Amino acid sequence: MANCFVRTLMEDLQAPVMQLDERVNYILYDRQSSRALSVLYLIGADIDDYERLLRALVVNLSHMTTSRVVFMLQLEEANETLLHKLFNICWQMKLLNVLAIFESFQFTSTFYSYSPFPSYQLEQRAFHSSSIIFPDRLRDLQGFSVRIAIGGAAPRIIVYYDRQGHIAYRGILGHFMHAFSQKYNCTLTQPMPARPNELLPSTQLSAAVRNDTVDISFAITYPIQLKMQPYSYPYELMNWCMMLPVEADIPRADCYLYVFELQAFVLTVVLLTIISALLSAVLRSEGYSVRLHEFILHESCVRGVLGQSVHQVRRASMHLSSIYLQISLLGFSITTWYNSYFSAYVTSIPKVPPYRGYDDIMASQLKVVVWEAEYEELLRFQPDIRQYESMFLIEPSFNKFMRMGDSFDTRYGFMTTTSKWLVINEQQMIFRKPLFRIRTDLCFFNNVPLGFPLHENSIYKDSITKLILQLEETGLKSHWSLKGFSELVEAGEMQYLDHSRRREFRAMKLDDLEYVLYGFGLMLVLSLVVFLLEVGSLMPAMVCHWVILLWTISWTGEANSSEILQLLSTIKHQEHFNYMLLMKHQNNSEWRELNDGQDFVKSLIDQLQTPVIQLDERVTYFLYDKNSNIILTVAHLLGTDFEMNKRLLGSLVKNLRVMTVSRVVFMVQLEQVNEIFLYELFTYCWENRLLNVLAIFDDFELTNTFYSYSPFPSYQLEQRVFDPNSIIFPDRLRDLKGFKVRIILGGATPRIIIYYNKQGDIVYKGTLGHFMEVFEQKFNCTLTQPIPLKPNALLPSADLVAAVRNETVDISWAITFPEGYDMLQYTYPYEQLNWCVMLPVEADIPRAEYYINVFDLGAFLLTLGAISVISMTLSGVLRHHGYSVQLYEFILHDNCLRGVLGQSFYQVRRASLLLRATYMHICVLGFLLTAWYNSYFSAFVTSIPKEAPFRTYDDILASKIKVLAWEGEYNELIARAKDLKRYERMFLVEPNFNKFLRMRDSWDTSQGYMMTTIKWVVINAQQNIFSRPLFRMRNDFCFFNNIPLGFPVNENAIYKQPIATLILQLTDAGIVNYWTKLGFSEMVESGELQFSDLSPRRDFQPMQLQDLQYVWYGYAFMVVFSSIVLLLEVMWNRLKLRRQRKSI
Repeated sequence: MANCFVRTLMEDLQAPVMQLDERVNYILYDRQSSRALSVLYLIGADIDDYERLLRALVVNLSHMTTSRVVFMLQLEEANETLLHKLFNICWQMKLLNVLAIFESFQFTSTFYSYSPFPSYQLEQRAFHSSSIIFPDRLRDLQGFSVRIAIGGAAPRIIVYYDRQGHIAYRGILGHFMHAFSQKYNCTLTQPMPARPNELLPSTQLSAAVRNDTVDISFAITYPIQLKMQPYSYPYELMNWCMMLPVEADIPRADCYLYVFELQAFVLTVVLLTIISALLSAVLRSEGYSVRLHEFILHESCVRGVLGQSVHQVRRASMHLSSIYLQISLLGFSITTWYNSYFSAYVTSIPKVPPYRGYDDIMASQLKVVVWEAEYEELLRFQPDIRQYESMFLIEPSFNKFMRMGDSFDTRYGFMTTTSKWLVINEQQMIFRKPLFRIRTDLCFFNNVPLGFPLHENSIYKDSITKLILQLEETGLKSHWSLKGFSELVEAGEMQYLDHSRRREFRAMKLDDLEYVLYGFGLMLVLSLVVFLLEVGSLMPAMVCHWVILLWTISWTGEANSSEILQLLSTIKHQEHFNYMLLMKHQNNSEWRELNDGQDFVKSLIDQLQTPVIQLDERVTYFLYDKNSNIILTVAHLLGTDFEMNKRLLGSLVKNLRVMTVSRVVFMVQLEQVNEIFLYELFTYCWENRLLNVLAIFDDFELTNTFYSYSPFPSYQLEQRVFDPNSIIFPDRLRDLKGFKVRIILGGATPRIIIYYNKQGDIVYKGTLGHFMEVFEQKFNCTLTQPIPLKPNALLPSADLVAAVRNETVDISWAITFPEGYDMLQYTYPYEQLNWCVMLPVEADIPRAEYYINVFDLGAFLLTLGAISVISMTLSGVLRHHGYSVQLYEFILHDNCLRGVLGQSFYQVRRASLLLRATYMHICVLGFLLTAWYNSYFSAFVTSIPKEAPFRTYDDILASKIKVLAWEGEYNELIARAKDLKRYERMFLVEPNFNKFLRMRDSWDTSQGYMMTTIKWVVINAQQNIFSRPLFRMRNDFCFFNNIPLGFPVNENAIYKQPIATLILQLTDAGIVNYWTKLGFSEMVESGELQFSDLSPRRDFQPMQLQDLQYVWYGYAFMVVFSSIVLLLEVMWNRLKLRRQRKSI
């Protein structure tokens, strides 16, 4: 029977079938796919009969318990008690996706399953081919309580108390917790609540998962022996490296030693000896007395080389004069060389050599701080590290280790991870100079997978994996990592402080002359020894000693030669360019044979493995439009006449439009260097913003010499020898060396805040003012203003673009929106602007309208209807009892009206029961209406209602409010959104920019204003000190959202990339947001705003005559109405009397 069923399954489903019983335990996950369907055939009505088979199933489905399982029970009818027991065992064994069928299934098509979320539920469903058999139960946990444990260290998990006293979780793990809870609709509970400053290490929380205390440990750690089954998909790939202090400056005393390399010093001494021997020989041949030691080191030679005066013999021969001239020239060259190098070392102090390996660290006084548990783990994987044990400072306390790591103590190095380094690097961005750097060549582990510890059969494993992959794909995890520093600042664990030491001018001290004093002492001792030797007639032995010493000194030189392809290969290794552009003259026949007769282009493609585009002077192509901007250009120039190459260079500049700061190599077809040609070439390059260029000549194969230029702080021709280990194209924009960058300022507050301080100096604040200061400090430049800006004389940002286009300035320090959204002539956006309408907060309704606003129209009509019905009832009852009733009293009876208004009214004596009930009805209605009206009226007086807010532009147009707009912005608005033309009457257009600013800052609530987000931040901050706000910005009244605002620059500006890098760094660190929030306090400091409450004070106001406006209207109406009625009665009586007289 069973064999027939298996055969039927294989034939109908076309799937392999594995048949096992309770005796076989075979872990399918190790050798089979995890996409399996299990079918169990259960016999008997007792759950104990199934226990052994179920245990075998769980063992076979290890790591696959969320796969699908079908139970076939050999019972004719469903047994709910048995199902409850069976499904409870399944939930305990983490079997989530199961269903059960009975023998009656072929007749009823009914199957059973269960859902544990949010609590256990037995499900009975009818089979239908179009329905989902196994729904995704983990898609919505319906508020199910998932037990978690939280631990680890910052910045992965940041735990702190917010201002309301609640615990806040940040960092990549805190954000992941919130995302998991929201995506799967679950409630995260902590059996072991995590508190700030009491977090346990990640590794210590794994046991809580193993013993089933929690379901998930939200503290990522590395898998033991790299077994990933008890862990989720890796949430982070960790590099565990050393963070070492940046190399310190060498001691100033060492500057004297670093000027001369040993080989250069020995060569100088050898030259002195040769010249001394030659001078002594010539002097002796001409009859002058020369001592033997002067053949080794002549006094005149030493003094001349040191730049001092030299004693010369009278009437020296031509040969002797030439030797003296040679000594003078050598002395001038050496002293000039030494002084130049020494001055360079004093102004730009060299660094001590970096650590090359663990042996260098051991030989130094530096200790690397490591937590004891991590050090033991390191020894477990790399036992050979034990030989460097003295290099480490092992700290047993985890919290103390974390405090030391955050101290920026440069006496120590630290073991750190890549996630921690991101935060430290972000913090160092605000330092004047970095204090630490991570050494990727001193990493103990790379790409260690870190995952969440889970039970090996956890039902949440796949859900966590999907969420991790989605977060990685969308870049959210990377975004959370970059926010680490700003979140630690928000938590109070870090601050926006510069921990680096300020470099100040220091006068020369005695210890700076340490080696000079040593030399002086050595020469003094040596002179005494020589004196004693001379006295003791030991000169022959001294001469022999000098000969042996000079014989042992040798100098070796080494020359390296390199070819053009090796130079280009080195550039590719350093710059990682994606393709090459070759520029040549049309009629250049020697181009293809530059590489020893081989095809030069083919050699480039073969050796550099890089695409090559070859153009001549006739072709101009906008490469930036459709290609990468990481490009290397090689241009071949002809002859000594610079004018011959101008057309080719012009085409080169057009081809490199927007990419002029890319790397360019000029191959000049000249046998030797021509400095005039280089000056003309590099001047042309600087005029066209070709900054990173170098030139080589035909003798490059022999000399390995190439030429470049630096414009900072002034033009300098650079001659360097090619070395594959040196940087070919240095980052010249990293240090502008005080170069003057021309800027023009403009815009409006609070972006730019300009005022005179107490010393009479102009101060620049606001987001742009701070950005100016940071740009100047970071890139070491001087910002100059060809058109100086004065306070209270600001020009609009858009009016300053022309100054950039005509090259009056390099940068317009007034951000504006790009014309036609063409970003080529603008930097990376510094601000994302929302352009909205700021409207006055809805005013209180006039007090006179309280009386009419108490009653809604429907309630008022209903009350009148009730009074008319009661009047009609009362009049009918009175007439029924024989009382006289006027006709109008059926509509509005006097007694009814007075009773409803809460006044006394006349009642008939000995009234019947029906009449008394009517009077009681009137009294109750009057009590309710007056109480209702008085309550509402009192509420309106104490809490004044507001006027209805504007819903659309039509509401504003229908009101008396005008929206103030500057003419330039208004024209731009109408040009971009022509459908707003019909609301032209809504605007009050002001042509004068400064007057517009004064009107906007006047807090005049009779008008609305065009408002940007950055200005609203200041206004909102100022309104926080008001007793009540005056304005609010309506997001639903925004004309434009997310407008990119950048600095106008020339499309080939060299400052484009530095500005973009600085903007990204400041934005990521949260500094731009911080500057924006400072706008109000800085405007107060400048005197433009004050800490004063400009809102009208709400005082008690007695009732005034105009408050009774509608009451007087009603009174006047009733007087007129009663007068009319009186006249009608008089006329009616007269007519009645006249009829009676006629009848008589």
